[in-house]
Amino acid sequence: IGDGGVRLIDFGSGGNEFPAGIAVDADRNVYVCGAVDVGGVWRYAAAALDTGGSLRSSFGNGGTLVLDVPTLDAFAYAALLEPSGGLFLAGASNQSLARDAGEAPLGNGPNVSVAKLRVDRAGVVLVSGFDTP
Repeated sequence: IGDGGVRLIDFGSGGNEFPAGIAVDADRNVYVCGAVDVGGVWRYAAAALDTGGSLRSSFGNGGTLVLDVPTLDAFAYAALLEPSGGLFLAGASNQSLARDAGEAPLGNGPNVSVAKLRVDRAGVVLVSGFDTP
């Protein structure tokens, strides 16, 4: 992948970025997850690479995706692909969350957080769920 087996991915945030997990699908496309600093707030981040190491332009925004998880400081540490095309990102967040307006917060972080993305053959990404216990 990439130049001499190394691929640098810029999420364009102007801040810190780090990878933490990886998954490979049946077509040998690679999905990398981690976190990116956007204006001082950490967000889930993911990138999709084809077998040659190029970003898959149909995934997210030109091959990268930054999720605005409804909390502050959310880090994706693991990626898992399911055969039907779902991509799960699991991680942690460090902010009190409320399930609905008016309900008590779920507690202070870190909280477990999971995002499920739907990746179809064209590479379109739709956020289909988010959960914090």
